[in-house]
Amino acid sequence: MKLYFLVEGDRTEPIIYRHWVEHTFPGIVRARRIEDLQDDGYLIQKGGGYPSCLQRIGDAMLEMTDVPIVDHFFICVDAEEVPLADRFEEFQVAVGEEAERVRLRERCPGLNVHVIVQNCCIETWLLGHSKMLRRAPHSNRLVEMKTFYDVSALDPEAMGSPRGYVTRQSFHEAYLKEMLAEQGKSYSKVHPGVVLESNYLSSLRDRCAATSHLRSLQRLLDTWSDLR
Repeated sequence: MKLYFLVEGDRTEPIIYRHWVEHTFPGIVRARRIEDLQDDGYLIQKGGGYPSCLQRIGDAMLEMTDVPIVDHFFICVDAEEVPLADRFEEFQVAVGEEAERVRLRERCPGLNVHVIVQNCCIETWLLGHSKMLRRAPHSNRLVEMKTFYDVSALDPEAMGSPRGYVTRQSFHEAYLKEMLAEQGKSYSKVHPGVVLESNYLSSLRDRCAATSHLRSLQRLLDTWSDLR
């Protein structure tokens, strides 16, 4: 099994996906170049943000047609401020157009392509750790956030943002940082910290299994489960 990931962000996603992939598939080996991919190996390429990652789909496909050894191609992006279905459709269209342009089906007939949309961003998924948000937070800021929307009881993917935040994404990230800080932990785009650990991923997996929450994450986890 050889996996190729194109992730939207240049900082957080490459780090988180690297750790999560290795937790999910013990023994899998990371490659720096597609030529170095071996059985039970994976490769992560950075997408340069949105919309640059749209343009890099074709480049990734060209790589795969030149070295036709990849079994699964994952394109992982944020929905951000648009509905998940709209972002998914946008990337599905781009996948179809680029696949036709590079003759992907003809040259890589065994390749499976998976578009994964993080709704609204990867921090939204990370808010799904049920035990990280205290029942009675000490921080006044966290109390306000929990009063606005309790991510331990409600689906983080359905959370909007209060006044004072330009985007949902900025609020979700701020909420995550505050929630983890209350537990004596830190989070940043460059140093995600505790969210990289296997038990954090296990907690998110349990949340998906026990509720109807985090459906966009569940799609990724189901796909990985099928590959194991």
